[in-house]
Amino acid sequence: VGFFPEEEKHLLVTVVFAEYIKLMRELQAIYVLEPAGSHGVWGLDDFHHLVYFFGAAQLANQDDVVGGPATVLDERARAERRRAFL
Repeated sequence: VGFFPEEEKHLLVTVVFAEYIKLMRELQAIYVLEPAGSHGVWGLDDFHHLVYFFGAAQLANQDDVVGGPATVLDERARAERRRAFL
């Protein structure tokens, strides 16, 4: 509480959480782990669903930047923006 300045709190998601997700996916690939809830290993990836919430929050009110919902299906648009958004 109070550890991060208000103007840097977004970095918790865009940097720290993004790195956590990359690490979890890497561990799952290396050790061929199944997702939580299927046969165990629960706890390892319990937060993967948050990517969808954080990504949606990043895209909220961004139609002019992102191009609207139609660009979700546009492979080129996704490739161009994949580093900027979760």
